[in-house]
Amino acid sequence: MDRKNKEKGSILKWIIYRKKSQEKLEAHLVDYMQENLELTPGQTSPPAGEFQKIMEELGKRGSETIMRRQIRFFHQSFRTVRFFQKPITLLMVIIIMAAVYAVGAYF
Repeated sequence: MDRKNKEKGSILKWIIYRKKSQEKLEAHLVDYMQENLELTPGQTSPPAGEFQKIMEELGKRGSETIMRRQIRFFHQSFRTVRFFQKPITLLMVIIIMAAVYAVGAYF
């Protein structure tokens, strides 16, 4: 069987070609950045105590961080689920027992 487009290969060959091309490009970029160090951003550190100042200011304003709100919401929803878990499970057992009894009554 002769293919119309002989340049077309399998998908596996295409994936391998793309991966090799990506690796070559990344290696070239790393080499370029190592040669031109002025282009790489330097690691700057914040002033000492900056984070504590920001957190104190947030505390004074009474604002709440997103992470704290998400954790609070998670705990509240988890408590709600635990509160309703036992009654719902008990209700399901009662319904199943009633269904089994009703099916058994017909036979």
